[in-house]
Amino acid sequence: MRRVFIESLFTIFGMLITIPYMFHPTPVLMFLFVFVATPCFLVAIAMATYEILKDLRNKDLI
Repeated sequence: MRRVFIESLFTIFGMLITIPYMFHPTPVLMFLFVFVATPCFLVAIAMATYEILKDLRNKDLI
């Protein structure tokens, strides 16, 4: 369950900011998109990559 749960939360939180910004861009939403949503996506990608590499190493595939 833990494998991608936290990554999913970061992605959902980022999407909750990104979708309103796409349809009605305001300065506040732009600030939230740039300084909150984008780092959330980057953290989710980094954490997912780490979990994938850890799983592959445990199974001796890399």
